[in-house]
Amino acid sequence: MTERTKNKTPHVLDARDERSVLISPENEDRFVLSCKETIQAVQSGLGEIAFQAELKELIKHISEWVTKRIESLHACYLASRDGDLVVFSVPKSDQYDNLLADELTELDVELAEKFQYWRCQVVQIPGKSSTELAAFLDEEQALAFHGPQDQATATQGEVAS
Repeated sequence: MTERTKNKTPHVLDARDERSVLISPENEDRFVLSCKETIQAVQSGLGEIAFQAELKELIKHISEWVTKRIESLHACYLASRDGDLVVFSVPKSDQYDNLLADELTELDVELAEKFQYWRCQVVQIPGKSSTELAAFLDEEQALAFHGPQDQATATQGEVAS
């Protein structure tokens, strides 16, 4: 540890301060920013961390929801459509499942209340065949929730969780 990092007194940056800040990361790049720009960059970085953490929590929440309903679901997917995330639920029944529709409404409300960064729509779709499913989403771009009777898992090649 160098002498500079032993000092426990924090540097104070005030957005109203017109001075510049020299930032020198370990890779020896140098950045000169105003105090206000530095504060905005930190807030943006913290926002990105919260954004990613909330996405992981959203995926976990949906996975747990699917796990509890695995007997009534043929499949469940999370996909992006028109700037929003959409939870597509395919019932095991060949008919529209009214009981599942009620549970989807509850899920829709839960997601809206719990997740501030991610807007989600929740829909029930026919999709037992690839042709039916393709009318609603691209399976290769969607996160699929599936699993044995006691546990749902999320899988998709492009999404890291």
